[in-house]
Amino acid sequence: MGNRLNKIYEKAMDNYHGGYIEKALEQCEKGISLNLKDVRLLNLKGMLLYIKGDLKGAIAVWQINSHYNNDEISKIYLNDAKKDEENLKLYSLAESDIREFKIDDALEKLEKCRVSDFNSINVNNSLAICYLRKGNYLRAMEFNEKALNINKEGKTALEIKNQINGYLQDPRDEFKSSMKKMGMIILLILISATAIFNVINIGNKDNKDILSNKNDGLVVNEEIMINEEANDVTILEDVEKEQINKLYSEEEIEKAYEQAIDLFDGEKYDDAIEVLKSAYNSDLDTYYHKHILFLLASCYYEKNQFKEAIGYYEEYIAKYDETYIEEIYYKLALAYEDTDLNKSKEYAEHIKKEFSNSIYNNSKISQIISK
Repeated sequence: MGNRLNKIYEKAMDNYHGGYIEKALEQCEKGISLNLKDVRLLNLKGMLLYIKGDLKGAIAVWQINSHYNNDEISKIYLNDAKKDEENLKLYSLAESDIREFKIDDALEKLEKCRVSDFNSINVNNSLAICYLRKGNYLRAMEFNEKALNINKEGKTALEIKNQINGYLQDPRDEFKSSMKKMGMIILLILISATAIFNVINIGNKDNKDILSNKNDGLVVNEEIMINEEANDVTILEDVEKEQINKLYSEEEIEKAYEQAIDLFDGEKYDDAIEVLKSAYNSDLDTYYHKHILFLLASCYYEKNQFKEAIGYYEEYIAKYDETYIEEIYYKLALAYEDTDLNKSKEYAEHIKKEFSNSIYNNSKISQIISK
């Protein structure tokens, strides 16, 4: 069950990031029907409804997750959602302004609505319509593309796109051409900067190596001999332990992962860690490795062993840039909050910048950044 839900969640996230919001919702419904305790699917469904402008629907889903699963993230969303009731009223007034051709009044209201991710598809569509009516086709195109990035199949956005293309042929091509030129300039600057940085680093590395070699010569031979035996014994013990706790086939790894999910769901985190480490130590590079890495980190996170959790989460970031990445940045921002605020802010700001429409870009992240 756990492995099946995991695949459903992955598919939902892929559809969400790909701009297929309705397909993502279908996957959420499918997973939730199998297990009402999957907090990830409930939170994602709530956020998708939130983006679509269904505030009541989003609140209902988050309330289920908050009450039934005692999920902290849902509680944050519920708190944030209270502020969006005003945005809903403001958006309704903006729509009235558009119908009455009070475009400047509508724009003023929509700009206020744009601050929140709530109802972002409709807000971007309405902004595109306003600028289209004002004859500012490039600005209309900008907001139309934002709406289509969230929902590629949105009928309203596709109709607006056709209207823009009707008005904007040559100027659009000119705009794209200028953007390409600007991109090339930026790329050249980055290449130059990287080359300079690498030269500096090589110089620094050579200096460090020289200093290191000098210091190595100062180590007393007696100390080496005393520690050498103890180190050899420790290394042998570690190697033996790693060989015992290692899986050698993909089938074994798959079974271990599924077993660990069940243990995790049952809050038997120590048992899950033991099973996961046997799969983690495997020399095989399988489909399951990223999932094992994430689940291993999550076990330590749930045990409040943040040092270990951080290690595995950061290893995931170094190797992968998909599936769980948003949640990992969020967990890292929280895990570092009490020990390294600068690091916490770094991860929080990354969420704000790279995942602005994410379910993890919430008031907790804003709170960390403002500290």
